Amino acid sequence: MAYKTINPYINELVATCAALRTDELEHAVTHTQATYTP
Repeated sequence: MAYKTINPYINELVATCAALRTDELEHAVTHTQATYTP
């Protein structure tokens, strides 16, 4: 992670939020690919 904080709780929270955003992005991309019809 690029995020560095003094408080490990905040650091973990930021990492978790980043992971959730990544999961949501991957899900959205997969959904778009699955429903895309040229």
